[in-house]
Formats: sequence, C-alpha cells, structure tokens
Amino acid sequence: MLNGLECLLSDSAVSQNDFNAYLADTAHVSYDLANQGDQIEGDLLFYGARYAELSRLHTELAELTVGPSFNMAHFGWDNVRLGVYAILGGVRLDEANYSGTLGTDVRLAWLPDIRSKFESKNEFRRHWFNDSATYPTVSDRNGYRLSSRFAYTYFLTASLAVRTEISGGHENTATDFADDYELGAGAGLRKTFTSPIKALKRPWAVDLDGGYLARWYDEADAAIDAAHVQEDDEYWVRSTLTVPVADDWALMMAGEYRRAVSNYPTDDFANGSVTVSVLKKF
Repeated sequence: MLNGLECLLSDSAVSQNDFNAYLADTAHVSYDLANQGDQIEGDLLFYGARYAELSRLHTELAELTVGPSFNMAHFGWDNVRLGVYAILGGVRLDEANYSGTLGTDVRLAWLPDIRSKFESKNEFRRHWFNDSATYPTVSDRNGYRLSSRFAYTYFLTASLAVRTEISGGHENTATDFADDYELGAGAGLRKTFTSPIKALKRPWAVDLDGGYLARWYDEADAAIDAAHVQEDDEYWVRSTLTVPVADDWALMMAGEYRRAVSNYPTDDFANGSVTVSVLKKF
C-alpha cells in the first residue's frame, strides 16, 4: 500500500533471493617524513561484485584516501595521532557510472593508557549521482553527507577486548524528502584463543558485534506517503571468525543479520548474509 492505495511494485522495489561473488582489496602505504613520527599515508579500496540474477546490482567501487598523519607529541599530547585526508571515489552499477565522491576525513587516535584506545572519524563527502537506464532518477540525491564516529576499546585481558561506539550523520540532497539524519550505537567484543587445530599454530579470533541505528527524514515522500515523514529503526548483529593460516594469509568467515523497520514499506526489510573470505597481506 502506497498513500493508502494498492500498487504493483516493479522487481527493483521488492525483495528477491540471489547470491553473488565479490572481490575486495585494500592497499595501505605510508611514507615516513623523518619528523618524529609524522607520515604521509594512503589507502586504496577496491570492491567488485557480480550477482547471479540481479544484474542491476553488479558493482565496481574504488576509493582513494591520502593525506598526512601527525604525531601530536609535538604539541605536548602524548600517544595521540591526528590524520587529515582527502577522499576521491567512484561507483559503477550495472555497467554504468553511478556516483562520484570528493571529500575530507579527519581521524584521531588516542591511547590513554596501556589497556584502552579511543578513535574518532569525521567525514565530509560531496556526492554526484549519474542518471542511467537502470537508475533514471538518482541525480535527485546529489548533495553532501556529514558523518562522525567515536569508538572506545578496552582490553580486559591480553586476549579479550570489549568495544563500544556512537555515530551520527546528516545527508543533504537535491530533494527534501531524501534529506536524513541518523544516530547509532553499537557494542562488541573480540576474543583471541589458541588454535584447536595443531597444524595451524597461530591464534584464532572471534568477534561479536551488535548495534542500532535510528534514521529520520526532513519531509514526506509524496509518492509513498504524503501524510507521514519516513522514520527507520535498524538493528544488526554480526559474528566473525578469523583463522590465520600463515603470516600473510588468513581465512575469515562472517555471518550477519540486519532488520530495518520503517513506516515506508519500500524500506522495511530483513537481510541475512554469510561471507567466506580469503585475506592476503602484502
């Protein structure tokens, strides 16, 4: 039901079962400026995915982040690093250009003591979207996004760490009904333990995480519900097992369940995923 009327939704607007294969790669490089720990750092992220049936979700994504990272001990703040980075990225969907991004990222990492770690990440991203035959109206989303994340990790023992985080964001687009605000929180733990397989001598690690995100929009979307502004509540849980098989190789198995509850039926969904990955460090 949309605006109180029965509507027949297209295949792109309703849930469908499918499976995909993907390749993801992250490369990190750093250059020491020979100035008591200051560095130039760069990260290149690539992600590509192919779906068995849903070709509209065929994805290629690349993003470059580069900038200086400063040892704040220069200014009397020990055990603190501050990084300021430029962001350049692009996405293709269904073999067509989908979006481009320019932005900046400010990161802070602080070790208050031997057991704890505080991290913050604050981003500004300017997005441009390209209309295509598959996505003919995405240029309505042209605009910018602000986001912040603050995380705290505490090591209870050498093999057990707990963590918590809060996050927030705002997206401003060309259409008011797509402008949104969001607040989230999450918690998790990591446990490392002796390998149960004698041939694999390196410790294994299991991560358990869960979180909640609330999102609300500026104005109602008249095409879906002219009387009510969209409001979403999203919950998720995730479990990951990491198995090192060599100094530079590891297997990672992850499972996630995500539930989004929305007063707009097009954004109300439940999704489960299982991922098996091979990790290689160069």
